[in-house]
Order: sequence, then structure tokens, then C-alpha cells
Amino acid sequence: MQRRLFLSLLFAVITSWVAGQNRLTSPSGKIEAVVHSVIGNSFGRPSLTITYNDDTKSYTLFENLLIGLKTHRQNLTDSMKFVSVSSPVEIVEKYAMITGKRSLCRNQAMEQVYTFENPAGEALHVVIRTYNDGVAFRYRFVSKRDAEAITEEATTYPIAEGVKRWIQPLKIDYEGFYDLTHSGTPEPDPRSHSINSRWAYPLLLEPADSIFVLITEANIGRNQCGSHLNNETDRSVYRLQLADEVLPVNGNWESPWRLMIIGHLADIVESTLVTDV
Repeated sequence: MQRRLFLSLLFAVITSWVAGQNRLTSPSGKIEAVVHSVIGNSFGRPSLTITYNDDTKSYTLFENLLIGLKTHRQNLTDSMKFVSVSSPVEIVEKYAMITGKRSLCRNQAMEQVYTFENPAGEALHVVIRTYNDGVAFRYRFVSKRDAEAITEEATTYPIAEGVKRWIQPLKIDYEGFYDLTHSGTPEPDPRSHSINSRWAYPLLLEPADSIFVLITEANIGRNQCGSHLNNETDRSVYRLQLADEVLPVNGNWESPWRLMIIGHLADIVESTLVTDV
């Protein structure tokens, strides 16, 4: 009886500690990322909730934003449990730009690293940053085997029908129009006579009146690849699809940054988040 009571109290303490560590707020307090995960010996899908706090109201911009990735040897998506989180670190940097929106930029954010494991003990590290004008996250993992390759990424943005969006169908030259639509099923492409399901960055949303989110990616480097969005399976969710069907990796690997620039239109236009990361 005493042992059972001790274990119950220990679990309650651990749960309370994790609950306090699963929220990362931007330096200004306007933007918050909440990490949802399975605690204990159970496994499930990790996800994010992103909220924006205006002067008078709080807006939930994304709920159940799925995260994770797969290799042809490791499944780091739907059967994961939370194991640890780093202490919050404030990033404050200044850097100069030769061209762009401004000559001197300021990179200021809060950062935490969340670690998840699958039943085989294979780990996925998710680096999350909250900025005053958005959220950025990326993946890190270690390839422990030769000839391992990433086959898919599970990053999925849920966007309900009726939400205003400006988005361009994926084209090799990126020469298209960003038409306003309220649906994940727009008019057929007159050139192909088919319904579009692949979309180019950036995607601009207006999930609440005068509150906007711009989704894109940044810092694509060696041993990485670009991506686009695909909502063929479910029109109300946009899943990130890698440009390379098979992406070879070896040793320590990290993904490009997945970005959500958040705020009023002026915040979107003036943001330097893409170059900040």
C-alpha cells in the first residue's frame, strides 16, 4: 500500500514538473508554443499548440500540429514518449545584412530542446524557438546505422475549412498567383484539369480577424532538402512533403527550420525571422 502511494505521488510530481516545462513563451509574452506528449511508459504522437496573445484576447492559431519524422529504419512519429526537456535559453544576437529589410537585425528568442523516444529507445530532439513575431522549430537525430535515409516528415499544419488563405499551387518555376480562398479544395488547375493538392511556400493564413500566420521554411543546408505542403489525403491538414523521396543521412543530422511568422500584417511584412534563423 505504501509503495503504491509512493509511486502515485512520484508520478504526480513528475507530471506536474513536465506540465510546467511544456510551455515556451516568447520574450514579449505574446506568442506561446505548448508541447503535447505522452508521459510515463505509454507512447503516442507528439504535437504542438500555438497561441497568440493580443492586448485583449488570446487566439489559438494551431492545435494538434503534428511533429516527427521517419527513416527507412526508424519511426520517430506516431509511437513516441517524452523523456526530457532542456532549460529555457534566451537567444540574443545582432547581425548585419548586405541587403534586405534592414541593415542591422536582432535575433531574440527563447529556446528549448524536447527529447522523445520510440519503443526501441531511438531519440528525436525537437528544437523550439518562440519569437515575438513567430515560432521556429527543427528536428535533430542521430543515424546509428550506415546507409540510413529519411523517407518522410510528419510535420502537419491543421487549417480548418473557412479560414482565409493565400497560397500558390506548386510549380517548378514558382511563377504563379497567390489567390484568396477559404477552402483546402480550390478550383481545378485549368492547365491540368485536376484538383491541386501540392502547394508552394509561403502560405499566408488569417485564422482570426486581422491576425495572420505565414508558414515557410529557412536555412536549408548541405545534406538537407527543400519541401512543400500537401493536403491530398485530408483537405483540412497540410502535411510537409520533402522534395527528395529518399534523403540519405549519416551521423548527427538536423532539419531546416519550420517557421510560422505571426502577428498583424505589419508584423509579417517587417519580420526578419527567416534570416534570424
